[in-house]
Amino acid sequence: ETGEDVGEYAIESGTLTAGDNYLLTVRAGTFEITPAPLTIAVGSAYTAWGDAQPEFTLTPVGLVDGDSLLTTTLLFDGSPVAPTTPGTYEVGVELGATALGDASNYDVEVSTGLWIIDGPTAVVIDPASGL
Repeated sequence: ETGEDVGEYAIESGTLTAGDNYLLTVRAGTFEITPAPLTIAVGSAYTAWGDAQPEFTLTPVGLVDGDSLLTTTLLFDGSPVAPTTPGTYEVGVELGATALGDASNYDVEVSTGLWIIDGPTAVVIDPASGL
């Protein structure tokens, strides 16, 4: 509906009247809807190497008018491909659609989490030292 999404809209009289006893003058103009701030905090997780990918919690702050997150893509060090090797990975999120509006209605800031995959420790064998 007009005036619900981010953008600039014309102000017009439309069908507005003041009755027969008055002269109504509407000055044309515009109004602008700017993106609402939205912060999404991504939870952190620790798993052992070989364990399944954990569920990451997403905590949105700033959704308006009953919006909710419908589609999101987790990003691991910027990639949608989940890591499989031991290491520490930054976990972010890319926002898709929301329940009642387009993601462009929000100025999104992501507070990233970490996924630590604990793995085997490398062992160095030095035959000269006997170890």
